[in-house]
This record gives sequence, C-alpha cells and structure tokens, in this order.
Amino acid sequence: MKYIVGGHGAGHEEAHWDDIAKFIVTGDPPQPTDSRLFSKTQSAFWRIVGGASFIIFPTLVAVILGIGILLFWWMFAKLPCSVFPYLRDLISLGELTWGVCTSDPTAREAALRAIWFFMYLWMVYLAATRF
Repeated sequence: MKYIVGGHGAGHEEAHWDDIAKFIVTGDPPQPTDSRLFSKTQSAFWRIVGGASFIIFPTLVAVILGIGILLFWWMFAKLPCSVFPYLRDLISLGELTWGVCTSDPTAREAALRAIWFFMYLWMVYLAATRF
C-alpha cells in the first residue's frame, strides 16, 4: 500500500488532478509511480495515534468538558470542599484565591472568573471550528 505524501488535503492538490479525473471517467484507480508524491511508509507516530484514537478522542472530550463544568460551577456556585478538598489551592493569584468554601467572591475575583470562563468558551469554539 502507498500513501500520499503531505497533510490532510494532499490528496486533492493539483498534482493529483489527472489521476482523480481518470478515476472519475474510467473507474480505474490511480497507479502511484511518482516517489515525490507517494510513499510506501506511514509515520509510526500517526499510525499509533490513529490506532488509539478510540481512547484519545473520548478522553480529550471528557477533559475539555470537565474543565468547562468546573469553570461554570466555580463561577456560579460554591464547590463543596468535602468533595474537592484539593481544589482549594489549585489556583491562586496573589490575594485572589480559588474561592471555594470562603465568602462570596470580590468584584475582581468575579470578573476574573467570567473572563476565564469566556476565554474557555472561545478556545472551545476555535478548536471546534478550526480543527
């Protein structure tokens, strides 16, 4: 088996247009002969990532959603310290603290929480629409 050299869109670049047209007209698959365009080997890294994608993708989605849920919860509710005792010291910016199990957040803390949450949403939007 041979692989097209290049990124995800390499298969429909101009160098392959003749092969694509021939396949559409005759139904004969292209015979890869140009070593600059085709390779006999696939990257070992991408072969492993592709084989483990059924684990990697759901884990990545769970982590991203988990971060969003924690940020949302952190913005609008007190996190129970008995359930999440290690979160108390997770984020601290000088006098700003995580804010769990304490009094209501100051205006500065509330503003930073909102900014971080909307930055998270913006990053999820960029990742979902660009990749």
